[in-house]
Amino acid sequence: MTIILAEESLQSLHTRLVPLMHTTYRLNASDLDENFLQGLKTTFQGREIEILVYDVVDETDYLMQSTANRERLLAAKANIEARSNLIEVSLESFE
Repeated sequence: MTIILAEESLQSLHTRLVPLMHTTYRLNASDLDENFLQGLKTTFQGREIEILVYDVVDETDYLMQSTANRERLLAAKANIEARSNLIEVSLESFE
């Protein structure tokens, strides 16, 4: 199958399929003010944007819900504080 599109249509399709910019803002709802909105308008000037809003769960609270996770995390924290059972990794090993 061959699809032929005019240059304008191809650019429009490309713009819809490939986001030009992706930015994540994480803040409390009470911090939303005119300055924030003005910043969005300035950052994305002239572009159509999509805004998704969802509740954020604190990662630590989430991980601590499970007894097994809680025990593992608290043991790891105790090891760090006692400077025991630590593994040293050289950054050069990742090159």
